[in-house]
Amino acid sequence: MENVLEEEMYQERVADFFNNYEGYIINEIIPESLAYYLSTAYDKNLLSTCPIVNHLNSAIDVFNLPIKVTDELIIKVEEILEQKYNLKIASKEESIIVKANE
Repeated sequence: MENVLEEEMYQERVADFFNNYEGYIINEIIPESLAYYLSTAYDKNLLSTCPIVNHLNSAIDVFNLPIKVTDELIIKVEEILEQKYNLKIASKEESIIVKANE
């Protein structure tokens, strides 16, 4: 009985660890990664005129996590683009990115 309780407690700690780690990936790593993806695609003139969400979904695929592009995530990416890369999304429908100070 004691071994069963110890195993359950261990499994709870493991689940908590992975939930926290996934939250960190979703809230910290992915927004940074998406901003980098867009800024690099912009610099290399590789953005097609599809909606920006298509580019973001492509970039998210490498994480192999069930993450959806939400308005909140796009806002975080926009903030990072402007602060770190001096870029802003001028059109989400056509994936138009411009220098933030223009």
